[in-house]
Amino acid sequence: MRKSLLCVDTMVLLGALLLGCSPKDVPPPEEPVPTVMPSEPTAGSGIGPGFAATDEREPQPEPAPAPKEPEFTEGMTVQQAIDAAQGTDRIEIEQEVLAEPIVNPELYAPCKLKGNQRFTLRVAIWEGRVVGMDLSLTPKNDAAEQCIRSQVQGVTWKKRVKSLSTFEFNY
Repeated sequence: MRKSLLCVDTMVLLGALLLGCSPKDVPPPEEPVPTVMPSEPTAGSGIGPGFAATDEREPQPEPAPAPKEPEFTEGMTVQQAIDAAQGTDRIEIEQEVLAEPIVNPELYAPCKLKGNQRFTLRVAIWEGRVVGMDLSLTPKNDAAEQCIRSQVQGVTWKKRVKSLSTFEFNY
């Protein structure tokens, strides 16, 4: 492109000399205006058919807050523990894994249960520890019931997940 402009300038100058004009009488050639070829709109530029160019950006939604850790208090029932853990993820642990430390008769040996005593135990477990317990002992015996609660409360599970699991056991 530059080469053709030089040729035009030279021809204008030669023409002026042939006609008897001095170079100062000849107006300077016009500067060429660069031609910009339109380019295709880029993806995400917002410019193109059906789009208006704006600087407005959609507000990004705020990230959801992390789930709140449930608060468990001493002496909760299983239902109270379930209510406290409401809204948390539930990861089911196999019943055999939950049963392992609870079904061992040696756990209850310190309670000196009599041959006619039976109980139903239901526990809620969070991160490998008991957070809720329901106990029904027949025939009723407050000392034996307190012993069973104490023994079960001291149990921990190897599998510790931040999820509530429940297990029921009959003895």
